[in-house]
Amino acid sequence: MTDLETFMIEHACLKLMARYNVTLDAEDYESFVKVFTEDAVWGQTTEPSFEVKGHGAIRKVAERLPREKIRRHMLQNPVVTVLGPDRAEGFCIGLVVDGPARQGPLPYPISPGGVELVAEYRDHYRKTPDGWRIERREMTRILDQKAVKGS
Repeated sequence: MTDLETFMIEHACLKLMARYNVTLDAEDYESFVKVFTEDAVWGQTTEPSFEVKGHGAIRKVAERLPREKIRRHMLQNPVVTVLGPDRAEGFCIGLVVDGPARQGPLPYPISPGGVELVAEYRDHYRKTPDGWRIERREMTRILDQKAVKGS
């Protein structure tokens, strides 16, 4: 593979990382599931752990996420490793910031504590006839407001 081909694959995968965050925060679930392959696996390795497969199951989990607060996912330290012309792996840190219930005009004040969680995402990407997609995404919560102290 040429350097240009490698760069193009890296760029496509980085765009998927960003599109995942933007569509999830916008509650655009139709676009959200399109970042995944049809047979994708999406899961969380820390409690409460889960693993689902396929667009329908992924959408159901996304639609059940709490909506009472405004939430924004931020992507940090993304790394893509190209494995070949149709495969790649990725890693990034996700920072989730939340705010109060969506009431009144913008801007909203930041909630005390503000940062809901810091997580690591490990991705597997596959080139499909429709372009690059996430084949598997695993999230591990590293720092979490909801973590039980002392456990």
